[in-house]
Amino acid sequence: MNKDISKERYKKLISFCKPLGLKFKDYALLELAFHHRSFSNEYTQHKNYNNECLEFLGDSVLGLATAAFLYKDFHKNTDKINEGDLAKIKSVVVSEKSLAPIAIKFGVDKMLVLGKGEELTGGRQKPAILADCMEAIIGAYYLDSGYEAAEKYILTFIVPAIRDVQKYGGKDFKTLLQELYQKKYKACPMYETVEISGPDHEQIFKVVVHLGNVTLQISFIDTRSRPHCPIRKTGMYMHVAGKGNIALCIRKEVSVLGKDRHQRSHQKKQCKQ
Repeated sequence: MNKDISKERYKKLISFCKPLGLKFKDYALLELAFHHRSFSNEYTQHKNYNNECLEFLGDSVLGLATAAFLYKDFHKNTDKINEGDLAKIKSVVVSEKSLAPIAIKFGVDKMLVLGKGEELTGGRQKPAILADCMEAIIGAYYLDSGYEAAEKYILTFIVPAIRDVQKYGGKDFKTLLQELYQKKYKACPMYETVEISGPDHEQIFKVVVHLGNVTLQISFIDTRSRPHCPIRKTGMYMHVAGKGNIALCIRKEVSVLGKDRHQRSHQKKQCKQ
């Protein structure tokens, strides 16, 4: 753990920690947490200098903190929470699918240290790398400041994730939109990809969603180049055109706007179940 940290990098580490409430005593631990194995594999002078052991440790700390919160929460809300759902909720919120967007939100992607090959193939946006780094940061903070500090940090993002799962069942935005619209109007939203831009590993899709006489334009980034799968990066940016009933699924908040009945005759593309 004697790797030198440049002044510029040190400032970036501090800037990363400040909004998250992280107070490291040894920033070398945090620096290690950002080093992916692709870096140590390419540079022999840094052999074995990667975050895999911290990730292993952080995974256990994350699991314990999440399980402890769910246990306490269950006993406070026995009338609202089914005991059988605890394991399901935990598996969702500590998953790669859940942790990767949080990592993007926290700026983990900008702090990663990758090998050249991984960098060229879009490693900064790969959900597995992002989720692993989140766990490595937890492991580093546990070693640096102890369990209580690590738990406090974990709960800042795990509790909101748990509440979302309890409310929405861990479903992505597209599924929520589809289910709500089908329930209200007995029809499916219709999707039309109108533009694709950006490099192959980080394409930006502009998709028009037709809901009766209302049209939404959605722009999002999908690192696997699949325009209609769950959003993997920063979420949805919606621009609404037209009037009518419409369900907006933004940041896992569902609201219904307008009062016009949708027009079934204008269906362009039946959505896939």
